[in-house]
Amino acid sequence: MHHRLFPPTAVCLLSLALTHCADLPEEPSAPEQAGLAPVEPALLGMSCVDGELASGAPYQVCLNRLLWKGDLVVFVPGYTNPASTPSTPTGDIGGLSAADVVTSLGFGWAATGFRENGLLVPQTWIAQDLLALVQAAKTYFSARTGRSTGRVYLTGGSQGGLITTLGVERYPQVFNGGGLAACGPIGSYRRQLQYVGDFRTVFDFYFDPVLAQWPVWIESDLDNGAIDPAFWTPANRAVVASAIQAHPARTANLLRVTRAPIDPANPGPTTRLTVNDLLRYTFVGTLDAIAKLQGLAYGNVGVVYSGSSNDAALNARIQRFTFDASAAALGMLETTGRLARPLVTIHTTGDHIVPEWHEPLYRNKTSRSLSSWLRHTRLTVSRYGHCTFTAGEVLGAFSLLVLKATGQNLALSRQALTEPGERAEFLRAAREFGASPAVE
Repeated sequence: MHHRLFPPTAVCLLSLALTHCADLPEEPSAPEQAGLAPVEPALLGMSCVDGELASGAPYQVCLNRLLWKGDLVVFVPGYTNPASTPSTPTGDIGGLSAADVVTSLGFGWAATGFRENGLLVPQTWIAQDLLALVQAAKTYFSARTGRSTGRVYLTGGSQGGLITTLGVERYPQVFNGGGLAACGPIGSYRRQLQYVGDFRTVFDFYFDPVLAQWPVWIESDLDNGAIDPAFWTPANRAVVASAIQAHPARTANLLRVTRAPIDPANPGPTTRLTVNDLLRYTFVGTLDAIAKLQGLAYGNVGVVYSGSSNDAALNARIQRFTFDASAAALGMLETTGRLARPLVTIHTTGDHIVPEWHEPLYRNKTSRSLSSWLRHTRLTVSRYGHCTFTAGEVLGAFSLLVLKATGQNLALSRQALTEPGERAEFLRAAREFGASPAVE
């Protein structure tokens, strides 16, 4: 799995929390029925509860009663293999437990794996599951503390960055603290799908001649195994890795035509990672996307490819596809740039999966309204990789969001970042981004 801002896992935080795990789907609005009455808080006043929303989506809510200042951070995960079982993302921030860090800062924590994996479905994931999660967290906090929740912040990376942006745009009354969207396809989802599809068709053109039994995408026969998720095995990945190393000219053409980033300082490993990650999505995600978008959301009829050693041959013989997905279904995944709450977006310059060009596209959308433009803050980190942020950069970006939402700088507890080097990196990043947090 590629790197994420908070990589999803299925473990409970037993080291710092006592977790109650629900066995049956339950209504989040009824604590006595939803299992939202765990034992007394464990170490440092921390308690967590795991359960299921009415839809069956797994979730987790955590609170440190001794430190809670009244606000909530909601985390949403990135893209997960559609064939996997939904699980609650506990996650981490640069190797640190996200729930532990967030609660030690005085916030509540909530996360859900949604009712299914794969491509985002806004009408069920955002309009239903995500809103139900917020209500579940508010109910739990009220039951544990007798206090109401104030601001609600939304955050996530990769596809979670898109969910965050859509959530803040569409439900400002719920996510009244705004959002932190990291490395997400927020500029144009159609262009994101075009980028991944182009990578596959250009790869097919160059490497089908040198790869035995490679499943080339052909429009008239896309169900012939070319998008069989089971094909992408370790053995076949190794064959591809060997091929790109054995044929550097073909690999160079592939990267130049698709503009897929690598790290010039470390070309061999990052070339393999870029090729592996982008091809992987074409195997594990295409059938799911076709089903949810009611057709193939990729087309290259009339596209003129350039940058290769022989553009004429490439354009004459590359496979061509007609876009036939539902415009309405795809439109649900497109952001508007209309903001009533602050939104901080952050991207690495060398993101090979969700390219950094999404950021200026989204910025242009916000420029249609001065108020939206002022509420959006764009941050960039010069680094290769997808969501490859440090813990300090993540917390620095979040501290800027808090400043934008409240007018006050974040106070970081030493319990959140125990190592002096981690604290120094956080303070450096936050100040570079425009905030001035303090360590208590």
